[in-house]
Amino acid sequence: MQRVDSDRLSDRIDWLSPLNVLWGVVGIYIVGRLIIEHVFSIAPIWGGSLESEHKALWLVAIFCAAVSIGVILAPRRPLVRMLFIPRGRLGERLGTLLSAVYIAIGLGAVLVLISRLGGLSRVLENQAAWASQLKEMGLAPLYGLTFLLVIGSTVLAFRALVRGQRLRAAVWFLCVLSVALVLGRRVMILFAALPLLSVVHYHLHRLDWRHVLVLGTVGFTLFTGILLLRLETGTGSLAESVGTSLEYAVYDALVITVDDADNLESLGPSYFARHPADFWGSNAGALFLQRLTGFQWTGGATPPTAVGTLWVYYGTVGLVVWGLVIGFCLGRLRLEATGSAAGALVYGFVLFFWFDFLRNGDIVLGLKLFIRYGAMLGFLLLCFYRPRLTAVRRLEYLPEGTAA
Repeated sequence: MQRVDSDRLSDRIDWLSPLNVLWGVVGIYIVGRLIIEHVFSIAPIWGGSLESEHKALWLVAIFCAAVSIGVILAPRRPLVRMLFIPRGRLGERLGTLLSAVYIAIGLGAVLVLISRLGGLSRVLENQAAWASQLKEMGLAPLYGLTFLLVIGSTVLAFRALVRGQRLRAAVWFLCVLSVALVLGRRVMILFAALPLLSVVHYHLHRLDWRHVLVLGTVGFTLFTGILLLRLETGTGSLAESVGTSLEYAVYDALVITVDDADNLESLGPSYFARHPADFWGSNAGALFLQRLTGFQWTGGATPPTAVGTLWVYYGTVGLVVWGLVIGFCLGRLRLEATGSAAGALVYGFVLFFWFDFLRNGDIVLGLKLFIRYGAMLGFLLLCFYRPRLTAVRRLEYLPEGTAA
């Protein structure tokens, strides 16, 4: 499976660069929110001062600039490359068997979850309620196990792509899509789609603007459909439902965090040393910060995006430093996507958490989930491949990297 190369200008745009993910999140959750506010005359939820809103937008701009510079500063040619060496037939059989075990456990969790919620019809009718009440209903462990199905199906779809079996890969992805639609969990679609799309983009067929347009249209349709199931729209329009929903008010949460800055001065990473239960708790992490925004409902709260959380933790200087570090690391990791199909899969997995961190900002909980699901994915990949770090020869030609 060779890395895809193309001389066409449209194909040289790396649509899966960390910067495009960054700009996509900003466009959807911040610019989109502003459009809803001004075009549909929906008043903002945060209710703070205009000065706070301007400062929040400046913080977003500063963070985006820092991440962009970090990506630009990342090396274009690696000195060390991670190789994924196939283990052979025995490893393939073991990996396939373990993937089947993952899927069986995950499917069992899905069926028990549906049963505990009163059946399929009630799950579809009450997605807006149960999806944010997992902890209170004692269903969080079951929901966590459903991701075993997602991981197992994603790896089998990846293996099918590597062998050129695209129809089989599509079937495995449809398994994830079906579960996501039933449970109303858009995050599952992205969890599987970004790693698989990364493999396709870097090793099968380079995405161009037409592919992005089609994928964007399909994605928008799917996500809007799930959104309609999740939100209790009543007699209002979709724009009104989204614009007045606390669950999607991440921009409003950012502004109210800036507006309430004087009361947040004592918060920072040391908070968890004073309140360890908020670190180890199942609904922990930046929830303490989310509560301060005032945007809470049963089972959840709205975070102030990655920008708001980093700014509260480390101030404006820390926001710049972390933006540079994150951008540099993501830029370096992107090189692994061009090195091997397995590297592209891992890079897509990282991109998913980059997307989730940007809109969510829950640093602690996001790190826990990354380690948990990363360990599950890594263990499965270790059955198929033997990873090895190797130095790149100085005169060896490597791709210069494509435009963001």
